[in-house]
Amino acid sequence: MATVSESPEDRPNPSPPASPPTPLPSDAPFNTEWNFTQVTPWIDYAVEQAVLYQKIIDGLEASRSRLTEIRSTSSAQTIDSLKDVKLQLGVCEDIAFDKVKEWITIAASNPLITGGTAFGLGFLLLKSMVL
Repeated sequence: MATVSESPEDRPNPSPPASPPTPLPSDAPFNTEWNFTQVTPWIDYAVEQAVLYQKIIDGLEASRSRLTEIRSTSSAQTIDSLKDVKLQLGVCEDIAFDKVKEWITIAASNPLITGGTAFGLGFLLLKSMVL
């Protein structure tokens, strides 16, 4: 029996050499460079918005605490100011009633002047109602 030696070119190649991977298009969604450059501005914007919202929330909490403080102190101030207004109205009311009493006294002591004034005012009132 004769043995035939095979040359390396005649033998079938069980595993072909690995070929380099084909480059993916630059817009492929799983390309890490593309994702990083495209997502970074979005992340920066989201962080800016989160910081802005946090500042707004802090401002609202500060306003709430200020309003609570104002509400607690303003009720006492309102009561004091209402007492002051009541005293001032009482003084003005006394002055007005004193003037009315004085005019009634003058009218009672001078009936002709009072009658003439009443007649004149009645005449003017009727004249203004007719026109």
